[in-house]
Amino acid sequence: MLFTRKQNLAERITGFLAYHPQASLGDIQNFLETQGNVRISKQAWYKTIRVLLLLEIVVKQKKAYNLNIAWADHLLRLSRMIEKSYLSRDSKYQIALPAKE
Repeated sequence: MLFTRKQNLAERITGFLAYHPQASLGDIQNFLETQGNVRISKQAWYKTIRVLLLLEIVVKQKKAYNLNIAWADHLLRLSRMIEKSYLSRDSKYQIALPAKE
């Protein structure tokens, strides 16, 4: 889950749920297929949702999907650490350039 420019289906679902809690699978499908102009098979949807549930990134309550609060909290702590280590004014960057051969 790196949220790169070219996002996979899991990243798109996670991003959608960040803005739309309590979404049904139909809501997620409709939004992502209309925004991405990509047709995704039922197998891909269910496999991706199953993986997100197994990784405890997403939780399902009745027929609604939400981000797991524990996962979101971990992500927030990670982002704060990245900000502190790399983006603060007094951080010291350690950049290693490749050896010239």
